[in-house]
Amino acid sequence: MDDTNSPYEPPRSRIDADIAERLEVVPARRWLRFANFVVDYIVTMALGVVIGIAVALVWGPDGVRFIQALPRYVFGVSLVLVYYIILESLTGRTVGKWVTGTTVVNEEGTRASFGQIVGRSFARFITFEMFSFLGESARGWHDSLPETYVVKYR
Repeated sequence: MDDTNSPYEPPRSRIDADIAERLEVVPARRWLRFANFVVDYIVTMALGVVIGIAVALVWGPDGVRFIQALPRYVFGVSLVLVYYIILESLTGRTVGKWVTGTTVVNEEGTRASFGQIVGRSFARFITFEMFSFLGESARGWHDSLPETYVVKYR
């Protein structure tokens, strides 16, 4: 008996199918990667503003002074790390990747591991990493070091 057409079978989630799906490892083109960067940059800046407003509303002037007392890079680096690690480890995608239809995969074409995602996120802060896309493969250090790829998903 074929259970795939059973009316009693529970519904299948598209998210579950995405986890097991093996994608062809053909790196996304430069313009898609650049679009990912621009969208994610805008989203992280907006998140920073929202967090700043929330801190000001909840803790008032003391909260604002606390944020202002932090070294400039601490808040930004923390925000970017949390943004990329949470979204890419849970979904394989950031907002920019959702917009451009790309996703992060490992060398086999399946979802990247949590360790690879953490490695990608920290590698973004290597000095001159943004210029690593100027090479022939357009694969940045934050992809090549943890052995991940950004590929077209849809």
